[in-house]
Amino acid sequence: MNLKQKYWVFSVGFVVLTLVFLAGMGVYVWQGLPQNVQAQLSQTPDDLIAPLFLGGSLLLIILLFFLNEMFHSYILPLDRLTEDSSLVTTVNPEHEIRVQGCREVMQLARRMNEAATQMRQMRDQLESGPVGDSALLQREEALLLEALNRMPQGVLLVNAWSQIVYFNARALDICAVLLEESGGHDSAIGYMGLGRSLEDLLGPEIAERIGEAGASVPAEGARLGAFRGFEADFLREKGICAGIVPLGSDKEGTGALMVYLERADGYGDGETAEHACRCASSLVCSLHDDIPLEILSPTRLDPRLLEEPVPTPPLDDVFLRELPCTIFDLETTGLDPHGGDEIVSVSAVRVVRGRICQGETFHQLIRPYGDISAASERVHGISAEMVREKPRPDQVLASFRFYCRDSVLVSHCAEFDMLFLRQQGHKVGLQFANPVLDTLLLAAAVLSSRKDQTLEATARRLGARIHGRHSSLGDALTAAEIYLKLVPMLEKQDIFTLRQAREASRRMERCVDYSRIPKLCNMQGG
Repeated sequence: MNLKQKYWVFSVGFVVLTLVFLAGMGVYVWQGLPQNVQAQLSQTPDDLIAPLFLGGSLLLIILLFFLNEMFHSYILPLDRLTEDSSLVTTVNPEHEIRVQGCREVMQLARRMNEAATQMRQMRDQLESGPVGDSALLQREEALLLEALNRMPQGVLLVNAWSQIVYFNARALDICAVLLEESGGHDSAIGYMGLGRSLEDLLGPEIAERIGEAGASVPAEGARLGAFRGFEADFLREKGICAGIVPLGSDKEGTGALMVYLERADGYGDGETAEHACRCASSLVCSLHDDIPLEILSPTRLDPRLLEEPVPTPPLDDVFLRELPCTIFDLETTGLDPHGGDEIVSVSAVRVVRGRICQGETFHQLIRPYGDISAASERVHGISAEMVREKPRPDQVLASFRFYCRDSVLVSHCAEFDMLFLRQQGHKVGLQFANPVLDTLLLAAAVLSSRKDQTLEATARRLGARIHGRHSSLGDALTAAEIYLKLVPMLEKQDIFTLRQAREASRRMERCVDYSRIPKLCNMQGG
């Protein structure tokens, strides 16, 4: 129940209690009067009762007027001020506090804006000052990762739990060759990425052998960092050479290791992956997809992934900061899944340990069985010609289900997206049983005084970037940034785990005004 709903409940309760009190006092006074006085009053003309009733009603209206003024001048602005100050101090220092209320509250808002401006100036001075140790470390890390990404060999870093914690662009190309036959329609990006299991990529037997090699103590006299050749029939049949080097000290294995992969025939070593067209795969195409360049750059290496595994299901008690998420968005032929409208585009990004996974974006157009409505085409710009050569829904949805496995599905207006996803998945024999979070409901839990809960308004409020509006990839990226901004604000309200976030979302379902979300309003017949 939000603040305005509480206000109306309180107002109605106040009126009812006042009437009950007055009625009770009237009965009490009446019973205390002598009978002759009661008889005289009972003979009072009816025309005297009306003024008494009108006077009491007028008194009640005056009381309600002052109660309403108190609410809108003090209580509601203070609640809005609390939310805005939380935004400024937690996720969006650029946010300007704007409230309408009494003079004292508005003066407080001005003082808070002045303090926020001073904080921004101090931050800018620190950032423009001499380069500190942390900045130098970040630059060194960026150069190292760029060097790894430009290597002609594929490089995988794997932790002790056989989870991939880094891969370069060449590794993605080589793994696509490995999966040509065994992977079927599942794209390589579904197998690669932070927290993905090496077993899914190479099979349990090879992954176990690689893990044992990584955990073994180097032989006495072995040169530190020397690669050990690794052979397997599966790799040999594909013309892939592999090598392993354990990571850690020269005396004790840690379980973490680096795997390098190379085509024996050297084919493709001279190609630059960033200039290859990937429109035929479930990958972002750097030539044709309008997205930020940083999403195409190699994933930053998080040292914590070498020390702790990425959580796997069940995820209910996993902290939101640690939660593996797939933030996705759909574009459709229309707004009525019950009337035969279909999905024409699926896009998603992964979030692991509170960071968007670069280089792991899923983006695929779909050739629907029906027509794309003119109204929908004007919104998302996807025409029948653009999807003429694209795969059918069963193929793309199967790839997407594999891509989002072992993670939480997150979307803005998830009720709309999940209805399409589950209904169309059911038609092709696929089930999406992942836990679901809705950034619209989560935002309503921490920004309850806001009426506009659209993706753009929520992003602006939280200081998240708006990418390519009304494209599934752009909206997925925007929703991902919104989710990451919401996590610290949810923690301030003691919402730390997936279970707590889902409970908070259920509470907010009654408070969200879906009439302000056009696509949901249309679905519900509004």
